[in-house]
Amino acid sequence: MLSSLSLEELISWSVSGSDERGFMLSVNATCKKLAQLVAAVNARRHEDYVEVACYNGPRKYVLVESAAAIHFLEELVATNQDFQGSVRVKAELARGLNWCDPVVHLKTCIETQSYDGPISTGTYTKTGVFEQAVGRLTERLPECAWLEAGHGSSAVQILRDFHGTSAEQQIVSLQLTTPNLMCLLSGLTADLCNSNYQFHSGGFQRAQKGYILLMLPPY
Repeated sequence: MLSSLSLEELISWSVSGSDERGFMLSVNATCKKLAQLVAAVNARRHEDYVEVACYNGPRKYVLVESAAAIHFLEELVATNQDFQGSVRVKAELARGLNWCDPVVHLKTCIETQSYDGPISTGTYTKTGVFEQAVGRLTERLPECAWLEAGHGSSAVQILRDFHGTSAEQQIVSLQLTTPNLMCLLSGLTADLCNSNYQFHSGGFQRAQKGYILLMLPPY
């Protein structure tokens, strides 16, 4: 996102929306059961509809809508495991932003294919499917290493849930806030080199001494 939008547009994106802050609800169920649940709720509520915000795995989803709709859903499934968050992204705002070409390769999470170019964000954020995107990458790169870009991201655990104990898929999580950071980076560099990856840590390259550590918000 940082490479596609200016800082001002990114802030505008983040704070846009109505006064309704909405709620998000984590649901562990099959895709079929989830569809039945959403249909049951939306059939009884006409003023606002529950939608799937995140497809985090074969049995892990996040539903989003207004507080009233989510509370109604809680009563239906008899659970109270919810957390607060933003409820919608305005499609009109997305069309008014100046989307630049990403500096790094952008792999989108959609159900049937992956594409480059301008993103129809209003649709993309409502149909993103993490599981299918990871599956396509795994099929393309059956033996690869997943290296966390940042720190403390829940995406690392989602990947582990998806791949299970697969020996071909190496998943590397970075603990960048630990006191022994340089030791961890040196060990990580050695491990990846031993696995035949051409990997170099910025902390050990003279050309990158001018760079500083920037802690971005986790996924």
